[in-house]
Amino acid sequence: MLPQEVLPTAGPAEIGSELFADVVAQLWGSAAKQEWLQLQQLCRELAAAAAAAVALHPVVVRYDPWVALTAAARHPLRFAKFITSKPPLLADNVMFSQLVGSVVRSQPRLQFIDVLQFIDVLCQGTCGAPAAALPAAYMVRAFSQMYQPGTQLQWPQGGPLAIADALVRGLRKRGGRLLLNCHVQQVLQGPSGRAAGVVLRDGAVIRAKKAVVSNASTWDTQKLLPKGAQLQQFEQQVAATQPSDSFVHLHAVVDLPPDTHPSQLPVHSYFLSPGMVGDTGWPTLTIGTAVDDTLAPPGKQILHAYMAEPYAPWSGLARGSRQYQQLKQQRAEQLWSLIDQVVPWARERLDWQMVGTPLTHQHFRRRFMGAYGPKDVHNPFKIQINSNYSSARGAEELGGGAGGADQQQQQLITGQCLRHQARRAVAAHAAVDNAAAGKKRVMFMGTPEVAAIVLEELLKASQQEGCSFEVAAVVSQPGKPKGRGNKGLPTPSPVEQLARQHNIPDDAILCPKSAKEPAFLEAVTAMQPDLAVTAAYGNMLPTAFLNIPKHGVLNIHPSLLPQYRGAAPVQRAVQDGAATTGVSVAFTVLKCDAGPIFLQETAAVPEDEQAPEMLDRLFKQGAQLLVNNMERVWSGEAKQVASQQDEAQATHAGKLTKEESQLDFRQSARVLHNKPPTKKAMEPKAFYNGLSGKQLFVSQ
Repeated sequence: MLPQEVLPTAGPAEIGSELFADVVAQLWGSAAKQEWLQLQQLCRELAAAAAAAVALHPVVVRYDPWVALTAAARHPLRFAKFITSKPPLLADNVMFSQLVGSVVRSQPRLQFIDVLQFIDVLCQGTCGAPAAALPAAYMVRAFSQMYQPGTQLQWPQGGPLAIADALVRGLRKRGGRLLLNCHVQQVLQGPSGRAAGVVLRDGAVIRAKKAVVSNASTWDTQKLLPKGAQLQQFEQQVAATQPSDSFVHLHAVVDLPPDTHPSQLPVHSYFLSPGMVGDTGWPTLTIGTAVDDTLAPPGKQILHAYMAEPYAPWSGLARGSRQYQQLKQQRAEQLWSLIDQVVPWARERLDWQMVGTPLTHQHFRRRFMGAYGPKDVHNPFKIQINSNYSSARGAEELGGGAGGADQQQQQLITGQCLRHQARRAVAAHAAVDNAAAGKKRVMFMGTPEVAAIVLEELLKASQQEGCSFEVAAVVSQPGKPKGRGNKGLPTPSPVEQLARQHNIPDDAILCPKSAKEPAFLEAVTAMQPDLAVTAAYGNMLPTAFLNIPKHGVLNIHPSLLPQYRGAAPVQRAVQDGAATTGVSVAFTVLKCDAGPIFLQETAAVPEDEQAPEMLDRLFKQGAQLLVNNMERVWSGEAKQVASQQDEAQATHAGKLTKEESQLDFRQSARVLHNKPPTKKAMEPKAFYNGLSGKQLFVSQ
């Protein structure tokens, strides 16, 4: 897609359209058009003359000499033809830029780019490297087909997750094993100097028979190597290697207009826009749901827009800070300005969006400066330790983790399976990295102000020296619209607001409409929390969720269970004139507030204390009680000592109705006193129908 200010009449040019040559003519003139057609014809002739080169196209981007053995073993006849009949212009040392330069001459610039630069942009977008870094043997096939009539871009049925699943099936079919959430802490070095395996963050050791292949970035791999190894040459190479740009991603869920069919939407759009093309490609918009309706609920479409982004503007920013949010909003607006050109109705029909930044890649994918490789991908290097230790090419990015062979001589790959996809109501960045090794991961779930009190206590405790846990994720109900007729913008819940104030990453704050949503359950599964703590969350938790946290789900409930189960335990206790109440910490089961009780403490009910103040006090007391007993949770003692509730003693504390809050002065003073007025919106206020017929609300 060309910017309107550059090409007001040509419009978009589709992949596979011979009319693109006319677009070139409009941009750079008739001479440029002829050169463009000559280049296309040359690529076709070379591709046809070296059919073997086309057949072997996946291997020409490998740089190790052993690729010859692989190609010869799998396709001996094709390989022989490739060696004997390959045209000189397809020699291994001929780059695509040399082939292009034999035909195309630099044309006068049109505002910001010339023909040669545009071809460089095409190479960046399709292969992630400029023409000078790509072998001609590879690009002639891609370039000859790119603008042929009928050419189409393929989209995997089931989305990127289908590709990941296929890779896993292939791995297991060949005897391999896939271990998830196995964060590699260090590479082990054996007595001979060779890599002997890896040490995981939890202390487990995985032995390697032959080698350890690191598919982390070059710089992150350096951090995993053993101290004291002879790494001078490698360290010099790392220091001289510049990381590529990172990315800014925008995932958006939009409502499809009633008069629009998904097939009418563009599946893949590229944008040639000044200042927005980086060394990782050009801005791109993908709408996979246009061809695969299984990726979104009925009536919804998922837009994924992304662009190259340098790390420098983000350096030193704290995720969640005001400066970070402002910069993220600016980048999101840039992407929306491009989306508006292709899907003009999307912005006004937006249902949900999430923006990922270089800091997102750095934190969640453990990518140095958010980069996915070095700028120069044509000159990879090997790591040598004592002349025996070798790792995979630093430029090869396969995605998360490390691997090798175990003691049973099985092929073993350890790592993270990261699913980054737009959600139906939530999205997930999987496998959140814990900066403090060994800390347990707590997921907090709550919504109103009283739940924010619990979150505050957990956050405060997690920041203390020697604390055994961190608040790794926060779950709350979605914000609700305010204003007349509830037509205003949704206001985040008090828990969500507090989480953002404490710089909890956007990716770790989830607000599903229902805890049964498959995307939400996938996100929680990927995060692998050790414990979930709930307090006035307000959503039922299905069995599928309860089975995820390693140590279960603990709920803080402001009553002495099994008394006052339900939504209004304190209000009912006050209404009943109870002299004492308390707080319970119990495991969550499917039945409301009926799980085994781990902890309980009593509390007095002062006559002059109203329900709102008592709620605050009890939730804070419950949070502190849990914090003081966390070690018993991690050791497994909590489940052992938790006692079953006596169903015969159970009472229900349902929400107060409006009628129950009405003051009837025919009742005793004690009954009227115990009707719990409140300043909070979560309860009705006590009121009296006065002599004039008007309602008088009583707050104290």
